[in-house]
Amino acid sequence: MPTIHCKKCTPEKACGDYHLYVIEFHSNVEETYQNKSGKGYLYVGSTSKAVEKRFEDNFIKIEGEWKYNSPNAKRIRKYFKKFRPDLLYENINPIPKPGKNDKGMVERREGKLADRLRNRGYRVGGPSWKKMKKNK
Repeated sequence: MPTIHCKKCTPEKACGDYHLYVIEFHSNVEETYQNKSGKGYLYVGSTSKAVEKRFEDNFIKIEGEWKYNSPNAKRIRKYFKKFRPDLLYENINPIPKPGKNDKGMVERREGKLADRLRNRGYRVGGPSWKKMKKNK
């Protein structure tokens, strides 16, 4: 049975391609942002794992240390509300593995999705395609 994030993945096994995902945060995450949003707070990420597995990794401790302890992982652990596949990515996944000459393709797509959601009025954690282009 496919997951809500990818028609090829099952809860037990990833399809082997990449995936974008959007997480919605509870409204009390607002206290961590200087710029507020009337529409909501999101995080856009990408993974080569099944999205559910990548999400679970945020809650794993190894010898008392978090497997992932970035600011975004901390925010996900504290404020996660739900996944939002309805926000533009239900028909994107899976993303075929990029070729050797285009390793940044998945990150660019992640940044573009995050920017589209920002343009819709959301406050979004994650990369920005506009910033990536500027830094080239």
